[in-house]
Amino acid sequence: MASEPTSGSTSDPALERMLDLFVYAPIGLLATSLESLPELADKGRAKASTAQAVGAFATTMGTRQMRASIEGLEQRVADVLSIVREAASPRRAASSPTAEARSTDTGSASSVDELVPDYDARPASEIVPLLSTFDLEQLDRLEGHELAGRARRTVLTRIAQRRSALQR
Repeated sequence: MASEPTSGSTSDPALERMLDLFVYAPIGLLATSLESLPELADKGRAKASTAQAVGAFATTMGTRQMRASIEGLEQRVADVLSIVREAASPRRAASSPTAEARSTDTGSASSVDELVPDYDARPASEIVPLLSTFDLEQLDRLEGHELAGRARRTVLTRIAQRRSALQR
């Protein structure tokens, strides 16, 4: 973008290019920048606002996912703790009032006790290994009794798994 030599300027093209580059172009850039400064500020505000909105959205979504993960982990820990407590609890006597009430309610305590002596007094950790020895009818009896009584998730899940294995 060489300019025509002005009066009093030299006719040396190299000198003219240097003047353009180091004198006239910076003056023109400064003049143009001052004229478009409000427009540039508006563009900068718009970009900053967009970046802020994207950041807020990402933070909200990340927080939701983190909370869901923590809730799932808390539930798993609670399940493990209940299994550990159940396994560590002392056996209840079969003649306890709650065991008698269950056997009266279900009417199947004696038939379950034929399969697993003192069933109601045993923790799930003792019952689960025995389930692999029962057929479908026996599993049904155990499941009905468990559902009417303590309804231990561990025992019911293993009964369902055993039934599935037998039906294959």
